Amino acid sequence: MGAHKKYEVALTDDQKEHPEKFIRTGRNSSRKIIRARIILSCSEGRTCRQTADSLKVCQMTVFNTVKRFVENGPDFALDGKPFPGQPRKVDGKVQAAMIAIACSAPPEGHSSWTMQMIADRLIIPEAVDSVSDETVRQYLKKAKSDRGRGNSGASAD
Repeated sequence: MGAHKKYEVALTDDQKEHPEKFIRTGRNSSRKIIRARIILSCSEGRTCRQTADSLKVCQMTVFNTVKRFVENGPDFALDGKPFPGQPRKVDGKVQAAMIAIACSAPPEGHSSWTMQMIADRLIIPEAVDSVSDETVRQYLKKAKSDRGRGNSGASAD
């Protein structure tokens, strides 16, 4: 991982005080403390690999922390940025449709809905373009639906 040389951490004694104090207070998450230790370790001339090995973290964690530190400053490097992730496919409208399907009579020839049958039924252009049976299971579990009992609900089959 030779690209880490592009991002070098050079701290004066005064600048080292902030991450050191951050670590000493013990009031921060372990993730933030690890990031402070990464910055200190790299400022002492250790490579990404050496820092990763000594702190038992992934080299990319070290690289990304150093990159954030150099590009955006210490506060951003320690706090990180929110992980926006993928927008949720299942909104309230889709959840309601999911529950309505699970509570309706199962298709002819079936004693109950399966997660896959519910997922397949949800895939309509107005609602959602795709949804997995596992997503259905998780949302129905949250809704505490009565899956698989009697003539309504869904089974895990």
